[in-house]
Amino acid sequence: MLKRILGLALLICLCISVWTSAYLFSQNENLSIDDPMLEKALREQLNIDKDEQLDQSLTFTVTELNLSGYQISSLSGIEHFERLTLLDLSHNAIVDISPIQHLTNIEKLNLENNVIEEILPLQALNKLEILNIRENFVASLAPLEKLDYLRALNVRENRINEITSISNLEHLEDLNIQYNQIESLLPINHLPSLQTRLYLEGNPIQDLDLLSDFYDEIQDVDVPRPEYNIQFSHEPGFYDQLFSIKLSTLGETEGDIRYTTDNSEVTVEDPVYTNPVPIHENTTLKAKFYQKCQRKRVNTQIHTL
Repeated sequence: MLKRILGLALLICLCISVWTSAYLFSQNENLSIDDPMLEKALREQLNIDKDEQLDQSLTFTVTELNLSGYQISSLSGIEHFERLTLLDLSHNAIVDISPIQHLTNIEKLNLENNVIEEILPLQALNKLEILNIRENFVASLAPLEKLDYLRALNVRENRINEITSISNLEHLEDLNIQYNQIESLLPINHLPSLQTRLYLEGNPIQDLDLLSDFYDEIQDVDVPRPEYNIQFSHEPGFYDQLFSIKLSTLGETEGDIRYTTDNSEVTVEDPVYTNPVPIHENTTLKAKFYQKCQRKRVNTQIHTL
C-alpha cells in the first residue's frame, strides 16, 4: 500500500513538473507579429532591442501601448496583449481591426486617422469608456449600441448618416459627430449624461431646433443656440443682379442682429439689422446675434455679383 501511495505521489509530482515546464515554455514562446512596422513599434515602446526575442511573457505585464504614427497596416499579434486598458493606434494605415476584439479589458481606444470601414469587432469591448475613430470611413455605429460604459465618442469625419445606435448610451458625456452626413439629432435628444461636449458642425441637420431642449446643460457646444442662429434669405454664391438679403433667427429672442458688409469682424458697435441688407458687387456679409449673458457667434456668407 505504501509503495502505491509513493508511486501515486511521484506520478502527481511528475505531472506538475511537466505542466509547469510546458507553461513556462509557452510564456517564453516567440510572439508572432506579421507586420514589421507593428513589431518595430512594439520594440520601441517596450524598449526591446532588435536582436532580443519578443516573447509572450511580455503580454502579461503591459497595460498601455502608444503605437501612434508607425504606418502599421496589420494588427495580427496585438490580440495577445489581453491586459491592455489603453491602446493608441492613431495615424496608421489600419483597415482590419478584428484582432482588437480579444482585448476585452480596453477602456481607452484611439483609432483616429486610419482607413477603417468596419468596426464590428468593437462590440466585444464592453469595458470601453473612451473611443476615438475620427477620420476614417465608418458608415455605421451599430456595433457600439451595447457599449454601456462609453463616456466619450469621437466619430468626426466619417460617413455616418444616422446616430440611432447610440441613443441608449446613458453614460455618454462627450460626443463629436462633426463633418458627417447626419440629418437628425432626435436619437441623442434625451441622453442624460451628455453634458461635457457636443460638436455638430458640418452636418446637414434638419431638426437643429431640438437642441434648444438641452443646449444649456452642455458645457461646450460648437454651434449657436438654435434661437440665436442667424438665417440668411439667400445662399452664398454668384448672382447676376442686385438684391437684398433678409436676416432672421429661428425663434423669438431678446437681442440684436448686428452686421458688416466689408468683410470685417462684427462688433457691438456695428449697425443693428432692421431692414433687408442691399448686396452690391463683391459684398461679404457677416452677422452676429448679441444677447446679454449668452454666447455669440458669427454667421458668415459671401454674396458676389
